[in-house]
Amino acid sequence: MQRKGFVVATLCYAAAVGYGALVWPERVALHFGTDLRADSYSSRGTAILVAVVLGLCLVAMFVGLAALVSRIPIDLLNVPHPSYWKQPEHVAELRRRSAEDIYHLGAVTMLFLVGVLVLAVQASTSADHRLSGAAPVLLVGYLGYLIGWTIWLWLRRYRPPAH
Repeated sequence: MQRKGFVVATLCYAAAVGYGALVWPERVALHFGTDLRADSYSSRGTAILVAVVLGLCLVAMFVGLAALVSRIPIDLLNVPHPSYWKQPEHVAELRRRSAEDIYHLGAVTMLFLVGVLVLAVQASTSADHRLSGAAPVLLVGYLGYLIGWTIWLWLRRYRPPAH
């Protein structure tokens, strides 16, 4: 299930890159200061190239990590309650959950970057080249989700079952 979500999020990212390629002006805002105003620009071609390479690298990283988790020595996996999860009878489930979690993190990250791309397109096509107020909300939402999800992983997902 998590893998399908990652694929959908990756396709959304590809669509956002395509959207940017169609509507970005020749001068694209790529970096913004704390006042949300653009402070660094690039050509449309460079912006597209950066977005494509970033997307490909992230997809390769998440897919590679999900595959790697089934092959690396179990001692290299860092997990809460290792005395339970690293027992031979639980290793397969640990590896399956870890791969799912990597795909989940990848999907959430790709969706965050979809938002970043949409906001960058919006800023580059606006008169003042300024990010909307949605930018800090997107960032805080992403970071807050990651913190909450990490806590859930620690306290719930990897908690050994009660016997």
